[in-house]
Amino acid sequence: MLAVLALLVLLALSRRLDVFALAAGLAAVLSGWWYIRNQILYGDPLALASFMKMFGSSFEIPHLSLASIRDLSRYTLFSTWGLFGWTSVLMQPTAIYSVFNLIALLGAVGFVAGAGAAFFNATRREGPLPGVKTFSIANRSLVILLFWSGAVAALRARWFLAAGLQGRLLFPGLPAGVILLVYGLRHLFPRVSARALTTTLGLPALALAVAVIPAYLFPAYSPPPIVKDVPPGPVPVGAIFGDDIELRAYTIAREGDQLRLTFYWEALRTPPVDYTVAVRLVNPDGSFWLDYVNYPGMGTSLPTTWKPGEIRRDEYPFDVDRFPPAPEPLRLIVGYFDPRVRDMTAVSGWPDVREPGWATLQMVEVH
Repeated sequence: MLAVLALLVLLALSRRLDVFALAAGLAAVLSGWWYIRNQILYGDPLALASFMKMFGSSFEIPHLSLASIRDLSRYTLFSTWGLFGWTSVLMQPTAIYSVFNLIALLGAVGFVAGAGAAFFNATRREGPLPGVKTFSIANRSLVILLFWSGAVAALRARWFLAAGLQGRLLFPGLPAGVILLVYGLRHLFPRVSARALTTTLGLPALALAVAVIPAYLFPAYSPPPIVKDVPPGPVPVGAIFGDDIELRAYTIAREGDQLRLTFYWEALRTPPVDYTVAVRLVNPDGSFWLDYVNYPGMGTSLPTTWKPGEIRRDEYPFDVDRFPPAPEPLRLIVGYFDPRVRDMTAVSGWPDVREPGWATLQMVEVH
């Protein structure tokens, strides 16, 4: 949809069919094969139905409350500014997000005040329709940016109401949004030049972007350390997955907004395939409050590299506040997925296996 809108805007601005045809042809060459593939495989050029089915959701709008909208909005903002590791690694301190939110709010207020005043003056001076035309001609670039940002926001709002929204889905509108933000800030702070304003905002943002890798990603994605033995304190388990990996023990800790799960895995033998570890917190109705699947170490460690007898401390931090409220205790279950058979490995040595391949550990309160 956004591609179609972009082509229509290009046609309206250039008024040249050859330019429009060239842009449409390049778009078809670069991405047309993908839509044809989706149509062949899924019977849908966008593959939306299959995508939603994979995540256990649909485009039906669920019952909404102020609390659910607040939680979804908070998650959207966090993942727009920076939320990594499949949305489980936050930037610290979390006041960074508040700074971004404040800048965006000031820019929005300034834009409404500045553009609104210009629009009001034009319509008051020339009448409604002539004023709109005069304003649009005088501020053509502003109108195009606003149109594009609004189109992105409208399309993403539908997704937001149906299945939540990660900030990456807003990225097509960010370039236009940043220009509108600077316009708004210029209106609030007219004595500050555009260059000084963009430098003041851009350099710290660039420094943060560079710091993300060493400050947040390296620590979060370091391979799980090998330990000599399980220390005192963790809950002992002894569940064995696929005759290859034993869960020796685990801990659950609440650290502010984070729920930190730590597992101690021992390789009984080198696994024949790279299993993925699966962690779920299950609601009383059977739906998943948390559903995380990846290689151990949040994707940093392949089980086929494990040697028999090695014990690994494997930590998983999750931001509790980005999930919907959980007034009742949740059931913590873990397992390993075998890609060869596309199913969970068998679990032995553990009495509570309510679902095949899943070891139920305990009930967890997260509210």
